[in-house]
Amino acid sequence: MISTMRRTAALTSVVALSFTLTACGDDTTAGSRSTSPPVASSSPSSSSTTTAAPVTATASTTSQAAGGGSVAMRIRTAVDAERTVHVQMTSPGEQDTVTMDFADLADEDGDVAIQMGPTTRMRSVGGTVYLQDPDLAGRTWVRVSEDSDSMAGLMLLPMAALTMIADVDTQVDLWEKGTFTSRGPATVRGASTTHYVIKVPGDKVVEAFDETGDLSPNDRAEMRKSAKGRTVAYDVWLDDRDRPVRIRTDLAMMALAFGEAGEDADEPAPVAVVDYSRWGAPVHIAAPPAAQVKDADDVLEEDAPAG
Repeated sequence: MISTMRRTAALTSVVALSFTLTACGDDTTAGSRSTSPPVASSSPSSSSTTTAAPVTATASTTSQAAGGGSVAMRIRTAVDAERTVHVQMTSPGEQDTVTMDFADLADEDGDVAIQMGPTTRMRSVGGTVYLQDPDLAGRTWVRVSEDSDSMAGLMLLPMAALTMIADVDTQVDLWEKGTFTSRGPATVRGASTTHYVIKVPGDKVVEAFDETGDLSPNDRAEMRKSAKGRTVAYDVWLDDRDRPVRIRTDLAMMALAFGEAGEDADEPAPVAVVDYSRWGAPVHIAAPPAAQVKDADDVLEEDAPAG
């Protein structure tokens, strides 16, 4: 899984994606009582964005905020009990459908398949990433190793960013450092859920993403300074087994926490709305046929200007 790649580089992509991620046509903000954002249709091959069934609050009870540890642990336990999941989210900038399938949630190197819009596909299989994109004319698939230190490694950043947004374990690492407030029962896509609002201090977000030690002392100091006093907000809807049905992340505040964006009252707040379904359903992700694959370094060398 892409979580084995440099998390700091992936975070850079997450922040960059937040600048162009649309607000999904929703005027509400994270932490609101109910939302009805357009999200991907249920068909993995769909390239259009359709309006999801609204989130319907069935009670007005709001519990007192509590430390994130206990609820986060319940979520982690529930997710760890599953092997697979299907994920849908809005593609940054263009609102193309993004679908993701995780084949082995228990394994950090578990396989992942991503479909971005009608033509762009990515697969991570056994530590190797395969990319298919119309801009790579005449090449069906481009192969990139996750440990690549060449320019080819930059091809992995969009996939890394998307998987970080969708990966529940990554989110739980952050939520454990925040507070949970229950908003009571709600219905999402016909499923009965419990709605929680999670708020994580910005400096705790920096700490979580710095656990790998990839940040330089100067970058660490600057990011902590920028994140001080800020909060990253999440809305989470859990089913009766504590598995996420929908996660809504305030990417604007995440970007602000890292000093990468300015506030513009005229612009809708960028958010990521991620829906989860088919927990435990069989998933098979395979590498493309060898005859259809070309190495990324070879592709870059061929495309380099003659000099």
